[in-house]
Amino acid sequence: MRNSIKSGLLCLIVTMFVLSANAQDTRTFYVCSGTSFTMVPNDSSFTDYEWAEIGGSSNPIATTQNATVTAPSIAGTSYQTVQYTLIVKDGAGCWSTVDTFTVHVLPAPQVTISGNSGPYCAGNSVSDTLTATVGTLTLPTGVSADQYAWTAGGSSVGTNSSTLIFTSGTSAGSTVYAVSVSYSLPGGIGGSKLTSCVALDNTTVVVNAAPTTPAISIQ
Repeated sequence: MRNSIKSGLLCLIVTMFVLSANAQDTRTFYVCSGTSFTMVPNDSSFTDYEWAEIGGSSNPIATTQNATVTAPSIAGTSYQTVQYTLIVKDGAGCWSTVDTFTVHVLPAPQVTISGNSGPYCAGNSVSDTLTATVGTLTLPTGVSADQYAWTAGGSSVGTNSSTLIFTSGTSAGSTVYAVSVSYSLPGGIGGSKLTSCVALDNTTVVVNAAPTTPAISIQ
């Protein structure tokens, strides 16, 4: 156990953390499966830093001010939780108490679009509904894969709905409809790094040209 008493003086060291640049002074963070991230203390004045992973087999994981680690790669659909600790030593030789924070590692979501009943026929404008279905996920409390963004031909056509109503149009052609689905997180968290945790799918709506009615003759 590290001694936090030196020369009869009580050493009190308070350490706080940020995760990447998007963080507040809290202890819960979210990252995507397999993502590399850097843990950064908000005070660089200490002489020694010692990072560890609770239950890890290679501790300490870093003895530098910042610690870069890679989150576990999740093959399934359930999140994992990893806890890290940091202790620091100041210029007087005093070690802080151990501070612990939590990183929730989220699985990459999967989404499938259904409802494309085409090909459609030009000249008959038909309304249809595309539905984005996200695969089953086991997630921490307050986390949901429910942030939807739809595009048609690369242009935004709808957000925050799992369904999109479209009209096939009266002219022949094809249009690619795409959806992306990302996570929503609870408020007041320490930070997140989820750029690779976005589900994507697309479907092509085809409108075929209508045949030309032939001329007739009487024989």
